[in-house]
Formats: sequence, structure tokens, C-alpha cells
Amino acid sequence: MNPVRIITVSSLYGGGGPEVAERIASGLGWNLLDHELLKKIAARANVDEKVAAKYDQQVDPWFNRLVKALWRGGFERGAGGSGEGLMDCEGMLEFTRNAMHEAADIGNCVIMGRGGQCILRERKDAFHVFLYAPVEYRARRLQKSVGGALDAAKAEADRVDKERVGYIRRYFGENWFEPALYDLMLDSSIGDDAVAAVALCAVRGRTGGK
Repeated sequence: MNPVRIITVSSLYGGGGPEVAERIASGLGWNLLDHELLKKIAARANVDEKVAAKYDQQVDPWFNRLVKALWRGGFERGAGGSGEGLMDCEGMLEFTRNAMHEAADIGNCVIMGRGGQCILRERKDAFHVFLYAPVEYRARRLQKSVGGALDAAKAEADRVDKERVGYIRRYFGENWFEPALYDLMLDSSIGDDAVAAVALCAVRGRTGGK
């Protein structure tokens, strides 16, 4: 059986996906590729080589290797003459695909969201996790981070989840909730630490405990 070199984490909004992904990455000593890092990589890779070069010593080796791989790949969509151009949705999707494939080739990476379970679906060394939880739990969790009324948090969770369902359907032609897309589906209301522990156990189990 192929060893796991890349893990994707998908989550209902407020289900603790980012926190769990961070715990999994930390537990394995791997890198975490989330939305914020993708934006930073896009900004870095989507500029002239000389502009990018001055940042080389300010990033970690894994990040730098990924940026260089993407720059060599010739991704230019949305680049401005000043090296500070913005990408449209289609451009960011194309960039995200490239970034995920490059990260998977490098290995030892946990990817949070952005359709990673679809983009890397054919890879035998990928392990895909989906987190769900009751809306009440997710709403109360959102309240702790952004405040507001419980009903408003429930409505926001529903809105974001519908956006994510639409994103996966539009760009990948898949049902976000389809079990066949995942290796592990967990109720995250058992707690971030417990979810991360189960995921790590499952990943290690698939690779013979290594």
C-alpha cells in the first residue's frame, strides 16, 4: 500500500477544519497549506523572478521550493506589470490546482479546503478527511471566534456551507458530501484533539503504523 504523503481536510463551516488540519500537520511534523498560505504563495509566484528572488531568504525551504516550482511552471494569469497583479476566481482556481499538485509532489503536506479532495483524488498517496458536526455545535463555536447571536451564526454557517457545495459542484462536478471522495468522515463535535488523534491513527494505519 502506498504511504500517505499528502492529507486533505474538508469541513463544514465552524466545524474546526483549520484547527484540526493544524493539529494533524503538527502531529506529523508536516507543512500546512491553507487559504492564507495559498494567497501568499500566489502573490510570491505571480511576480517577476527578480522580484521573487529578494524574498528567498525570508521563507522556509518548503515554501520557497513550492514558489520556485510554480514560477518555473509559467503561471502568469492575473500578473500585473508591477508584480502585484490580482487574480480572478478562475485564475485562482488554476493556481490552486497547480499549487496542490506541486505540494503533493514535494510531499509531507496537509491541505485545508479548496477542493483538495477533488484535485488530488487520483493520487494513491493522498488521504482525504471530511469533518461534519451539528449546526448548534458549529454555531456556538463560531460565536466564540466572531461573536454575535446564535441564530446569526447558524445562518452564516448555512450560507458558507451552501457556497462550498456550489464551489465543488461548479468547478469539479462533485457532491461535496459524497463519501467516495473521502477516506475518513468524522463528527468534529468530539473535539479538535480527538478528531486529530483519530485522523493520525487512520493515516498511520494505512501506512503500516509508520
